[in-house]
Amino acid sequence: MLASLVHRRSLMALLIAFILTTTPASADEVDYLPNGTFILYSLDVAAGMKSKLYKEMTTKIKDFERGLGEMHGQIGIEPKNISRLLAGAASFGHPEENMIVVTTIKPVTAADIKAAKKPFPFFKNYKITESKIGKYSVYEESYTFDFGFDPKDKDGQDAKIQKGQVFCVAEENVVLFSRMESMKKILEGNRKPKFSSGVAAGLKEVGLKASLTVLLDLEAMPERERKEAARGLAREIPGAAEAFETFKFLTLQGNAPDKVSLVGTLACKDADSAANAVKLAKIGLGNIKEKIKKFDPNIPKSDQELLVELGKLIDSIKLSSVGAQARGEFQVEARTAIAMVEALTGRPNVGTPPVIEFKKFDDEKK
Repeated sequence: MLASLVHRRSLMALLIAFILTTTPASADEVDYLPNGTFILYSLDVAAGMKSKLYKEMTTKIKDFERGLGEMHGQIGIEPKNISRLLAGAASFGHPEENMIVVTTIKPVTAADIKAAKKPFPFFKNYKITESKIGKYSVYEESYTFDFGFDPKDKDGQDAKIQKGQVFCVAEENVVLFSRMESMKKILEGNRKPKFSSGVAAGLKEVGLKASLTVLLDLEAMPERERKEAARGLAREIPGAAEAFETFKFLTLQGNAPDKVSLVGTLACKDADSAANAVKLAKIGLGNIKEKIKKFDPNIPKSDQELLVELGKLIDSIKLSSVGAQARGEFQVEARTAIAMVEALTGRPNVGTPPVIEFKKFDDEKK
């Protein structure tokens, strides 16, 4: 968990930068995802790294290239050798129910990955252990934490061996990353996963042809996290908690052949629910614009310019509803997309869209 929080700014920048031209995911890649997947994303990395937007981000986003280097160290694969990242999760709070599928441009070996992986500075006693799951060789990390605890404290965090990420070169151009439990389920199973109804419907509706595709089955979210999400929206938009109960599944598709575009669709219970979702979204965007107007006039000029770009992004968003589906879309210049990245990752502190943070609960209830 702690490792996933390191340099969020760089990782968010990577995500936005890779919303680019199309390379559809193959059926084989999807078959490596877990049963019950209710959130799925697909990201075309290769096209992103050839884009004008990517080049601008390397110069304008602080620590962007360092983030790429850290990504290389975490997964053991050079970003420039990644064709696509595909991920599916059957749980928010339990990583053993998740899977990341990395498709590479050139073949890779387990030895290549092991040699390139670099543990975080707060890991010690780090090692990678090989084992077998059927015909597949899998490699599991283990380590202890080094947070400055008293080394004599045998019950402290430093003394506990942690089991970490597992990887498997399933095919010469396909590498899987997950926890051991998930890896066993995938490699021992029939590789014909049954996704949640919302993800299955989203795949049928939009497929994975866009450069960035995100599918989220809101009805399949664990009960506590659904309530947390609803409360988070309600804090910013009155009436959103009740409306959340009418939302079924969300799809996002991103591309940027020239300008950056994003299209989101929200499947709702009925036409009235979709119309209400659009109404609430307009209220939420209006609230954000009001916060932007109230920024401190003494903030640096660069931050003022950033706020102007954020205002342009909000103005470009078009909202509509057709039948039981609400739709939002925008198209902006690269510099505006970069401003969005900077705002989402903490600059400036003038009020940003509500962020739903999904927390871990030990007793997930679906």
